[in-house]
Amino acid sequence: MASLDKTLKCIILDDEPLAQEQLEAYISKCEELVLVGKVKSLPALEELLANNKVNLLFLDVKFKGGDINEIGRLDLDEYVIIVFTAFSHKYLKDYNLDYARDILFKPFSFESFRESLDKVILDMAK
Repeated sequence: MASLDKTLKCIILDDEPLAQEQLEAYISKCEELVLVGKVKSLPALEELLANNKVNLLFLDVKFKGGDINEIGRLDLDEYVIIVFTAFSHKYLKDYNLDYARDILFKPFSFESFRESLDKVILDMAK
């Protein structure tokens, strides 16, 4: 599990530019977050992770060329993961989300984002 320090370096994986922009705007409002990058596919995420120290991943359930079930090939113990999706709870039963600390349902407000982030920070501090 990632350890908590003053800042959390994060990456967004989502293939929708508007969703990336909204999440980037939310991240910019949180002084404890530093956005390392935004990617649209798992290979791009793997490349970014290979070259950067990151604590937190914001992952969409479906993205360019794949879905969240493929994330299992990463060493997930290294990261805290918040999943977000436009799909309903019922649809999510087809996905392994055991490693996700929280799930946000699109469209989500800054308040919901902040609440999820605060929960993650509290868990990491334990």
